[in-house]
Amino acid sequence: HAGCIGMSLAGELTGAGTPPERVVVDCTIVMDEVEGEGHQIVASQVTMRVQAGSLDADALAGAVERADAGCPFSALLRKAGAEVTVDAAFA
Repeated sequence: HAGCIGMSLAGELTGAGTPPERVVVDCTIVMDEVEGEGHQIVASQVTMRVQAGSLDADALAGAVERADAGCPFSALLRKAGAEVTVDAAFA
């Protein structure tokens, strides 16, 4: 999940004319016992720290939202009922 959304964010920023110098992405997958279904992924917590010189906070938030919306892993996890959170900030 981290690689997909990180690459998607880099693409969004580059397409907007503010290519990132660095994007660091961490992802924590949470598994739990779901009654009748065994162990399942119930959440994905993505944290991104971005270095992009002329980028402002609103532009970063918009790019993150688009990257998350376009990430097939985010869509798959949500469709399966998992909670997906994305926290992005400047490094």
